Amino acid sequence: MRISTTTSCAACCGAILPWTRYAFRTAVCVDRTTREGRLLASHDVSRLTAYAYARVKAGESMPGLVEVGQDVSIAGAIEDLLLIATCSQPGEWEGQILYLPLR
Repeated sequence: MRISTTTSCAACCGAILPWTRYAFRTAVCVDRTTREGRLLASHDVSRLTAYAYARVKAGESMPGLVEVGQDVSIAGAIEDLLLIATCSQPGEWEGQILYLPLR
């Protein structure tokens, strides 16, 4: 399982200009990870979660979103993401949102 990590969609989609509307950047970032079959891991709980739920509700593909809480340590996040990447099968998290920490 491949995972894309980002603290902002601009970091994920470097081709997007910084002044581009946030909603557009969110859509492009999620579309990109969907095309690549990657889970998207992010701290942006409010906006990405809402967009992910809207995609699922509309019947669109969404390979999975991992929301990393602001209080999760970097080491803890890496450990959990490695566990997810190692133990997951492609497509296993389709349409789902996970929240870290896993424990």
